[in-house]
Amino acid sequence: MSETSNEKISFVGGDIRMIYAAEHFLHEGKRVFVYGFEKAEKRPDGIIFSDDIDFVLEEADKVVFPVPMSKDKESVVAPFSENKIYVKDVLSKISEKTKIYGGMVGNGIYKREIYDYGARDDFAIRNAVPTAEAAMMLAIKETSMTIFKMSAAVIGFGRVGRVLSKSLVSLGADVSVFAGRAESKAIGDTYFCETFDFADFKNNANKFDCVFNTVPHTVLFGDSLAALKPDTPVIELASSPGGIDREAAKSIGINVVDAPSLPGRVTPKTAGMIIYKTLSEMS
Repeated sequence: MSETSNEKISFVGGDIRMIYAAEHFLHEGKRVFVYGFEKAEKRPDGIIFSDDIDFVLEEADKVVFPVPMSKDKESVVAPFSENKIYVKDVLSKISEKTKIYGGMVGNGIYKREIYDYGARDDFAIRNAVPTAEAAMMLAIKETSMTIFKMSAAVIGFGRVGRVLSKSLVSLGADVSVFAGRAESKAIGDTYFCETFDFADFKNNANKFDCVFNTVPHTVLFGDSLAALKPDTPVIELASSPGGIDREAAKSIGINVVDAPSLPGRVTPKTAGMIIYKTLSEMS
């Protein structure tokens, strides 16, 4: 985003991390407006909260939607709004001169051009750290164990998988990484993890105290899940539909812990800074 003084930036929907992001722009001297936060307790002085969408959008230089922008492709994710906010209704009110930003927007869904900050590498890389830290917090809660000497499986070795594996090892966990690419397994070796193909999970499953999935398509099927110890939680970190066969997990009685948007839920202050930094890098 440009450094133009007196710039008006309007935020529509989202969780508390959007308010933290808005605060950073306020401190830059921007005029900041937000819509869809009637139920939010955090209401910093200087940010203009309004339930009038036309007022919020009027003469806005930039409009920022949350990440994800929508889960159903129709309504904006807005947990603090008293009413549904429909994406197309908002877009129809935004001037053609206004730049629009959103997170994990999807290709070609809407007629307006929307700059997807959630799809950027810098956003994903920065977000991996709070995601990994929050995932470890969940693991402690679900297992009643310390990370130290925990036997953990990390499924997938992308950005989150790598940061999570390295963090677990640094705290003394015994970490097994399951990945498909030879390069990923080689990197896992340098992180002091045991590395395996996805197909090897079943034969190792009964030793794990906790399983973290980061793969967004099904890799944990019924036979693999059935091989886990009965009290082993499986923490789902991947975006929908995730990597777990849900019907099989339910029938077996596996404790699947859904953990979407962890940075926004657990570390919104840091997550807001990440959104702010990412938007600031975009022209």
